[in-house]
Amino acid sequence: MKSILVTLLLLLPSALSIPVMAQNFYPGNYFYMVAEDDQSFFFEPSGFSPLQTGVFEDIAVSLSDHPLSAINRNPASVNQFSGKGYAYLDVKTLPEENVRNYYGCEVCLMSQMAYIYLPEPTPKRTQEPFLSTALFVNPLENERLILGVAYQFMQMKESYYRRVGYPYGFTHLSDPGLLSVDQQQSFLGGEDFFNKYGHFPTAYAGYRFSDDINVALKLSYNNYQGRGSMLSDNFGQMDVAPYPQTNNFDRSRHINYSHWDLSAGLQLRLNSTMDAGFTAGFLTGDQGQTAREYYQQEYLNEAHPNYDDYYYNYDSNFSQRDGFNRTGQRLYGSLEYNWQQHESRVFRLTYRASRAFQDLGYGLTSSSAGSYESQTFRNSDEEVFRISEDLQSTYSDGAGDFTEWRNQGGFFLIQDLGNSTQLRTGFQVLHVSAEETVSEVYQRQYEEHTFERVNDGPLTESRYDREHMRELDVTQNKYEFTGHIPLILRRSFGDLFSVEAGVLGTHQRFIRTYDQYFQYENDYVTVQEGVMEAEQNESDYRDNGRASDNWTHFNLYGSVVYSPFDQFQLRLMTFSDRRQINTVSNMDAFRFRVSAEIEF
Repeated sequence: MKSILVTLLLLLPSALSIPVMAQNFYPGNYFYMVAEDDQSFFFEPSGFSPLQTGVFEDIAVSLSDHPLSAINRNPASVNQFSGKGYAYLDVKTLPEENVRNYYGCEVCLMSQMAYIYLPEPTPKRTQEPFLSTALFVNPLENERLILGVAYQFMQMKESYYRRVGYPYGFTHLSDPGLLSVDQQQSFLGGEDFFNKYGHFPTAYAGYRFSDDINVALKLSYNNYQGRGSMLSDNFGQMDVAPYPQTNNFDRSRHINYSHWDLSAGLQLRLNSTMDAGFTAGFLTGDQGQTAREYYQQEYLNEAHPNYDDYYYNYDSNFSQRDGFNRTGQRLYGSLEYNWQQHESRVFRLTYRASRAFQDLGYGLTSSSAGSYESQTFRNSDEEVFRISEDLQSTYSDGAGDFTEWRNQGGFFLIQDLGNSTQLRTGFQVLHVSAEETVSEVYQRQYEEHTFERVNDGPLTESRYDREHMRELDVTQNKYEFTGHIPLILRRSFGDLFSVEAGVLGTHQRFIRTYDQYFQYENDYVTVQEGVMEAEQNESDYRDNGRASDNWTHFNLYGSVVYSPFDQFQLRLMTFSDRRQINTVSNMDAFRFRVSAEIEF
């Protein structure tokens, strides 16, 4: 029974990722205190329109004829505001994602980490801008030059989360959602906050050479920052605990991301029924993240009901710093072709391709120390005195690269059905092929353990030293296929109201493969009762695997537009947002968006 209790006490802190001294004997189980942050807008061009939210975000750009959707397809569409001004403002709700808590692996592909698995879902607030606005004007009398600005704002204030990751199995590519899993740690007292801010401004400049040729430039800047800390001078005290305890910790992390995005667009009117558009763009960005943690634990007791006289003292401390950084670029371009077969029917073809490159680096340093001291007088005739000390230090760094090909194409039909009714339908497919290669080297990981025991006179002394070096090379590939089939009906009721309703069918397929190579080198020194033994060993192995997942979802959409006069519109939109974000994160919510726009 006693051995079972001891085993549970040793395993519990490890399962909770609490860096107490019990973990020091197993250096391979160390976690990054803060996993790499990963947001949907990192290294991605930004844009918005009323329908461009959640599961409808990709399909709305191609299907909708809203002025802002047309600009997202091609910046040269700003020339639709020639001779007039335009202003837009909207707000939207931010629902919660359901995230499963995977501690060690992504769907536990790697069997050696399968024991670190907690499948309970944790809600996490969707991180998107909630406020969007735009303004377009004609500054010159000839009305050929059109200038515009757009802006999105994001702000979130929440408690500090301990983001769980695992340095032995970098799963960023296999599943970005894993590294975004938030595991909240409860505590008593102290401070607890994490604030996130995002500013996404965009500038447009368009010029209309003639009725048949339009050009435009778009320049965007995205900036996202997160700062927070979690501090407590004393937590975890319980009157019913076997021994009174004191736990102190101080955690903090800082996230900074920014990118610049420059694109150009060209629109050509081929004849009275056909037009075409072309875009090209380049994005460059940088992501940095640092985290720090200090943890101290102390147990102290001088009496125990099972012993006549008892003294116990345990003290440990742990400190760690880690960080991630990514620098990357994305090249992208698109084609669009519109054919108005007759007054009531339009066909649209769209194609978009992009190529992304990223360099990544990461590092970690940690140290810990602990001491244990006890003295027991059992039945007043036996004395046992124990002293134990532990020291550990770790330094690691690594690097990697990421490449991605993305191809997206669609075919759409816009059909007037008569009686002020319009049908929009079609299909769109997306294919993503990505590869991430990472390597990591522990230049030095050192441990030292000493133990002394005095039992009524005799002295037992032992010492254990270990120096550990490890190399890890992992190549992971991701293949993603997403297909959308929308069906939207629009009906106008005079000049004041119009109503839209529709359904969107989505099928997603993810395929992930990995190949990893481990190489270890260990040096051991053991001193037992004055006798020293030294040992060195090396080992290596290779592992690979493959997994796939499929999902099919149907979502509903509806909106009401109120136009009290010709130049002004109020829109209330609601839709279901049911989708698989990645293999550990999904969304199932109803969302709302309210917008106002005016032409002047």
